[in-house]
Amino acid sequence: MNIEEKKNKALTFLNELETEVAILYTRIDKARKEISKVSTEEDIDNFIQNNDLEKNLDYISLHLKE
Repeated sequence: MNIEEKKNKALTFLNELETEVAILYTRIDKARKEISKVSTEEDIDNFIQNNDLEKNLDYISLHLKE
């Protein structure tokens, strides 16, 4: 693979990553708005189910620290 091919591959990766970051920002904003409506165990279960931040993301994975 020559230098131009490597550069194009890197640029493609960066573009795809940037798209995923934009999707993640949108999902975070939505989750922040919805979290204020949570008041019961059922609500939190529904919130978790409806706000999968990583769904269909290829380059981004999230891990909670405990």
